[in-house]
Amino acid sequence: MDGLSDYLTGLNLYSSACVDEDYAMKAKLFDRGTSYISKADRQVAEVNSLIANPALVPQHASAADSINEWCITRWANNMQMQEYCVATQTEARAKLAHILEMNPKGNPGRNIISKCTQIWTDRSGAYNYRMIVFCAENQIPR
Repeated sequence: MDGLSDYLTGLNLYSSACVDEDYAMKAKLFDRGTSYISKADRQVAEVNSLIANPALVPQHASAADSINEWCITRWANNMQMQEYCVATQTEARAKLAHILEMNPKGNPGRNIISKCTQIWTDRSGAYNYRMIVFCAENQIPR
């Protein structure tokens, strides 16, 4: 959709360049229109590549799905621990959201949270929310 929108914007700028009487403005409109059309062309090419190779399409799972998958993998043979894991990870994720809200970008606490997140992210990219919160709470000054 972005590609189509950029293409339409580029065509509108180009058509404005065609009727503008100021040659300096005409050149600017033409350059901007060409830029939008080129960007749209790249975006369409990327989409075509993903259509031809569906395995390359990133799979975005919800946070709840990620937590469930992480807990199931970690406690494959223990349903009670899976349930406990999901409950504690979900609770910690909500707590982390609150901590992030209280430490906006640019705040030193945000840097601490980022470092804790790097430490407590496993090889698959899954977060251990409980440990991120523990790490952040013990390092952010109160």
